[in-house]
Amino acid sequence: MKNKYKYITIVGSTCSGKTTLARHLSRILHIPHIELDAIYWGPDWTAKSFPEFRKEVEEIVERDSWIIEGNYMSVQDIVLSKAELVIWLNYSFPLVFYRALTRTIKRMITQEEVFSGNKERFVEQFFTRNSLLYWVIKTYKKKKDNMRFIFDHNIYSNAKKIELDKTREIRDFLNSINESTLKRQ
Repeated sequence: MKNKYKYITIVGSTCSGKTTLARHLSRILHIPHIELDAIYWGPDWTAKSFPEFRKEVEEIVERDSWIIEGNYMSVQDIVLSKAELVIWLNYSFPLVFYRALTRTIKRMITQEEVFSGNKERFVEQFFTRNSLLYWVIKTYKKKKDNMRFIFDHNIYSNAKKIELDKTREIRDFLNSINESTLKRQ
């Protein structure tokens, strides 16, 4: 797998583990990891304009290799049309919501910086529509239905598609990559 795929994208609901998997793959395969959230969000949670975001993603997909993770439908056509491997982390809503809740609480307690110096705040996360938890509730089904359509109808047929819906499957997947990479060295 080390030389087989140069363009990999990881999709899935918010808090499905896209960033974690992308970091592991990047380390194993020596391919740069691109986090769409980090490109989209500026200081004070200011979003990039649609044209600016698309332009930046168009430039990124022209690079020699990448692992792009994120679920922005506004640039999905750009990323998926170039991807050689699409990995869909298709976890259940209860698991994703639990992860969103625990991640939000952890980030608030530790004051962890997210993107461009942004931090999650209690009031915003629990009492506004800007809440990550609200976002998960609002977008989970739509994103799942969108990916199911792409996978079932073989949209972007140039890409191999892998659907993982259990944590064990991700461990097995990473172990298989580690083993095949070691055999090539």
